[in-house]
Amino acid sequence: MSESIGRLSPTEHLVNEFLQKAKDFQTNVELIKVLKSRTYKIAEANVLIRAASEGNRRYFFGLNYITAEEMANLDNPFIAFICGSLDRTIIMPAQIYLKIYRILVHDRNGEYKINIDKDLNIVLGGRDNRLDCSRYINAWKLLLTSSTLQEEKNTIEISLHSILQEDFWK
Repeated sequence: MSESIGRLSPTEHLVNEFLQKAKDFQTNVELIKVLKSRTYKIAEANVLIRAASEGNRRYFFGLNYITAEEMANLDNPFIAFICGSLDRTIIMPAQIYLKIYRILVHDRNGEYKINIDKDLNIVLGGRDNRLDCSRYINAWKLLLTSSTLQEEKNTIEISLHSILQEDFWK
């Protein structure tokens, strides 16, 4: 077992640390299927885990819009961005991300590029434009209660339809 742990990538190691800490709060941590993502049922939350190993104090994550919108269809969804170490983790309600993701840079396949600065804020378009994430840094207790943010849920078909409409009118 220790041999396999030694072969883990830095990202996989961070995810395993996250899951171990989650078990400290709630013994039931269960993998759930949301496309091919790392999504887990932790306490009262459904959490998509994204991890980036330590870099030059900026962290980059890719997130497909279909995965993000499928997360929004789950009860009490969250996205956890692990920024180099477990003590630099943003745990935010998925609805917060869904309000801003369309203004982030993305490629032709709908993969959004999330850039988090050294102060753990999400970089938005324009000079010095940031989403203040300070209230979500190491916000583990948010996972233990139901989120108060309730939004209308979308299906994949509605999401694809709106993307196709946007592309058509460009």
